[in-house]
Amino acid sequence: MDKLIELLAQYGNLFFEYPRLIVIVIVVLTAIFAYRRSQYLWDYEGDRGLTLWRSVFAASAVVAAGLSVIGWLVYRYWGLPPSFADGQIGILVAEVPDQNNREQQTAYQTALRLRVQKSEQLQKIVKVRLIERPLPPDADAQQAEALKIGHWLRASFVLRPFVVEGTQEPWLTVVNPQNMFQPESSLGKFSSPQLAALDKLPLPEDLALLAETALAFALSVRHSDKEAAWILDEVLKSPTLPDAALSRWALHETRGEDLLDAKETREAITEFREVIRLRPDDPVAYNNLGLALDISGQPNLAVAEYREAIRLKPDDAVAHDGLGGALFSAGQRVGAIAEFREAIRLKPDDANAHTNLANVLAESGKLGNAIAEFTEAIRLDPGDVEAYTGLGNAHVESGQLDAAITEYRAAIRLKPDDADAHFGLALALSGNRERDAAIAEFRQSIRLQPHDARAHHNLASVLAQSGQLGAAIAEYREALRLKPDDAEGHSDLGQALEANGQRAAANAELREALRLNPDLATAHYKLGNILKAAGQREGAIAEYREAILLKPDFAEPHNNLGNVLLANSQFDAAIAEFREAIRLKPDFGLAHGNLGLALMTSGQRVAAIAEYREALRLKPDAVTHYNLGVALATNSQFDAAIAEYKEAIRLTPDLAEARYNLGVALDAEGQHDAAVAQYKEAIRLKPDLAEAH
Repeated sequence: MDKLIELLAQYGNLFFEYPRLIVIVIVVLTAIFAYRRSQYLWDYEGDRGLTLWRSVFAASAVVAAGLSVIGWLVYRYWGLPPSFADGQIGILVAEVPDQNNREQQTAYQTALRLRVQKSEQLQKIVKVRLIERPLPPDADAQQAEALKIGHWLRASFVLRPFVVEGTQEPWLTVVNPQNMFQPESSLGKFSSPQLAALDKLPLPEDLALLAETALAFALSVRHSDKEAAWILDEVLKSPTLPDAALSRWALHETRGEDLLDAKETREAITEFREVIRLRPDDPVAYNNLGLALDISGQPNLAVAEYREAIRLKPDDAVAHDGLGGALFSAGQRVGAIAEFREAIRLKPDDANAHTNLANVLAESGKLGNAIAEFTEAIRLDPGDVEAYTGLGNAHVESGQLDAAITEYRAAIRLKPDDADAHFGLALALSGNRERDAAIAEFRQSIRLQPHDARAHHNLASVLAQSGQLGAAIAEYREALRLKPDDAEGHSDLGQALEANGQRAAANAELREALRLNPDLATAHYKLGNILKAAGQREGAIAEYREAILLKPDFAEPHNNLGNVLLANSQFDAAIAEFREAIRLKPDFGLAHGNLGLALMTSGQRVAAIAEYREALRLKPDAVTHYNLGVALATNSQFDAAIAEYKEAIRLTPDLAEARYNLGVALDAEGQHDAAVAQYKEAIRLKPDLAEAH
C-alpha cells in the first residue's frame, strides 16, 4: 500500500495532465485482472472453453465498470473546489506548472481577492478558488480542459499560469464567452519575482474589469438595465481594456442598448454617437442611434441615421423597418408604408415588420389591408401580443366588436399584464354595451398603468353611461390631474357635473375646456345645454351656432338649437334645424320626434304624424307614443290615438297626461265609464292636473 501511495504521489498528476491515461490504466488493469482470473479458473476450477471465457468476460466487465466509476469520480472531483453558486462570478486559478508548494498559485489568488475587495459591487459576488491539480501541458488541450472544469464548477473565468524560463505568461479562459468576450487571451508577461507585488501589475485590474463586464451583462439579462449601464460606464473609464474584453466601441454599443431599455434615451444617444465615432462604417450603430432618436421624439433626425445605415447596408431589413417607423412618427405615412414593404421583401418572415406595416395602414384608414397584415404577423409569430392588440383595434375601427373582443382576449391570454390589451378590450366591451365588463377591464388597465389618463377618462365615460355619476366625476378628475390641459376631459367632466346637478361647477369646467381649446365643438354644445337648462335661451342659441360653425356635420347641436327655437315660437327656423339634424343623421330618432312636435305646433298634422311614426320605428319611447296619440286625436283618429296612449302608459304607467288624453279619446268614442276611470287615475297620479278634474 505504501508503495502504491508513493507511486500516486509521484505520478498521480499525470492522469490530469493526460486524461487519456485514465482510460489506458483502466484497460490495462482490466486486462491484468482478466488474465489472472482466467489462470485461476483454469488451474483451480477446471473451467475450459466457452464456460471459461464467459466467466472471465462477466467478471472483467464488472471490474471495468467499477474502475470506470472510480476513474470518473477521481477525474471529476479530485483537486477541484466546490461549485460556484448561482449569481456568483467565479474565477478559478489553475496550478502553476512545476510548483508543488502552490506559492505562486496562491499569490495569484491573493492578488485577485485584494482587488475584488476594493469594489463594492464585486466583493459580494466574485469568488476566487484554486484548481489543486495540473492542467494538460498542451495549450489547446489545456484550454479545452479549463472550459470543461469551468462548466462543471459554473465558473466565469479560468486563469491559467504559464512559466517560461522564469517569466510568468498567464492566459485566461472565458467559460461562456457568447458575444461578450474573447474565448482565450493573454494576460501579459512579467517576471516570477514580481508575483510578490502582483497587485501593482495590470493583471488583477484586468480581471476585475472583466468581472465587472460580466456582472453588467448578467444585470442586463435580468433587465436591471440602469445598473448595468452604470457598471459599464465605470469599465469604460479605464484607459485600457483587457484583451479578453469586447472592443471599446462594442462596450459603448452595449451600454447604449442598456440605457435605451432603461428609457434613458439622451445618454443612449450619446453612447451610439460615440460608437459611430469609433466605428463610422457600422450600420448597427446607425440603426441604434436612429431608434434612440425616434423614441426621444426626433423622428427627422432618426430618418437621416436610418438612411445612412441603409447606404452602408442596402439589404438590411432592420434598417428599412426602423426607417419606416421614423417616417411614420414624422407623419410621412406613404414613405413609411414603402419602407415597411421593403423590409418585408427582404425578410418575408419578419412578423414585427408586418405588424408595423399594419399599424400604418390602420392609421391611414386602410382597415382591410391592416387586418390582413396583422393576421399574417400572427401566423408568423403566434406569440406577437402587439399584433393581436393591433388586430383588435382594427376590428373596433371597422365595427367588428365581437372579433375585436376575441383578439384582445388572445393578447391578454399571452400577456396578462398588458395594459393596452385590457384597455382595447374595455373599449370594445363598452361599444358592445357590456358596461360592467368594460368597467372591470378599464380598472385592470389602470391597475397595470396607473398614470394612463386616457384609461381614467374612458372609465369615467362608461361609469357616467351606467349612471354612476359620483364615480365618473372622480375618474374624470384623476384623468385631468394626470393631463390638466385636456380640453375634452374638462368638457366631459362638465357634462357629468351637469347631470349630477352641479350646474355651476359644470359651467366652470366647460369654460375651462373652451379656454384650452376655443374650437372644441362638443364643449360649445354642452355649454349650450347648460344654458338652455338654466333658461338662458339666447346664450344657448349662440353656443349651439358656434358648435355648428366649428363642426357643420354635428347633428346634436342642430337638434337642440331647434328645441330652443321652438320654445321661442320660431317654428320655421326650428323645423329647418330638425330637418338638418335628420339629414346629417337619418337614424336620429329624437330629432324625428322633435320635428313631429314642431310640425304639429305649426299645424302640419299629417307631416307630424309621419315624423312621430319614424321616430318610433327608430327608437320607441312613451313620450313619442303620447305625442303621436295627441296628433291622431287632433286629426279625429280616436281609435289609433287610443292605441298610442295605451302603449305610452304600458311603457310609463305613471304618465298622467297620457291617462288624461286617453280618457278624452275614450269619451269621444262613447266609452264614458272607461274615460272616467282614466280621469281618476290621472288625478291620482297628478292631483294638480286641472283638465282631469
